[in-house]
Amino acid sequence: MKNKIIGVLLCLIGVFLMIYSYFDENAFPTKETLYQQLQNEKLDVVLEELKEYTQEDVINAWGNPDSMLSGLYGDIYKVNEEEVIIIYYSSYDGNINDIKLTMIQHH
Repeated sequence: MKNKIIGVLLCLIGVFLMIYSYFDENAFPTKETLYQQLQNEKLDVVLEELKEYTQEDVINAWGNPDSMLSGLYGDIYKVNEEEVIIIYYSSYDGNINDIKLTMIQHH
């Protein structure tokens, strides 16, 4: 009886770990991770990985944006003192349709 209980508990722990790793792998990347990807990978590769995410997914992962675009559907997130990530969303379905890593323009 004791072995059956231990077996069931181990199975439940295994299922929990599988579910956790699935959601963790499918979570929106951190700002730091995306910053590194934008510096080191082709933009089309990064966009392909992120095109199913929405503005809500980004806000849940990164918090509210530092600024928003005027006239376009997108958000601006400060990466450091000199650079920002601009995320553009589709007006059709709200999913990410473009990302830019750019220098902050000081006036």
